[in-house]
Amino acid sequence: MLNTPLNSEQATEWMGFRPTLSDSLPVIDKKGPYIFAFGHQHLGLTQAAITAKIVHSLFKEQPTPIDCSPYSIERFI
Repeated sequence: MLNTPLNSEQATEWMGFRPTLSDSLPVIDKKGPYIFAFGHQHLGLTQAAITAKIVHSLFKEQPTPIDCSPYSIERFI
């Protein structure tokens, strides 16, 4: 099914496959010099403010406003 082309006759600019993580949680984490903040499903806009605060804290190497351990990228390793 994923290798079947979309029907472009009825398509709109918002149609298409959306990547999703297996547990439906975002990845918000820092590993070395890299900060990850992706996988918010269709809730990216509503979760943008808290994600930005978390990313800012990660960048500044300060405590995050919430426990981010459930969002660690290492949960997939």
